[in-house]
Amino acid sequence: MLNLSPQRKQPSRHCSFLVRLWQDDQQMAWRALAHSVQTGEIIHFADLESLFVFLQAQTIAKPRDNRAVRLDPEAQPDAS
Repeated sequence: MLNLSPQRKQPSRHCSFLVRLWQDDQQMAWRALAHSVQTGEIIHFADLESLFVFLQAQTIAKPRDNRAVRLDPEAQPDAS
């Protein structure tokens, strides 16, 4: 028998970014930007490593207002 009663599912967490990659010159590093589909925020990255760190952080911590998490590349992990 088909159960048509509404089921309460935990809301899924997701974030969507349009990612653009480019090189200004073939000798230069790839640069990137991530455009948040949810907020419209555009975040620029000087290299791919910074983009990857940012994307990984989006799966770890998400603020309540659903904005992208910005990481300080100079910040060191807490030594406690």
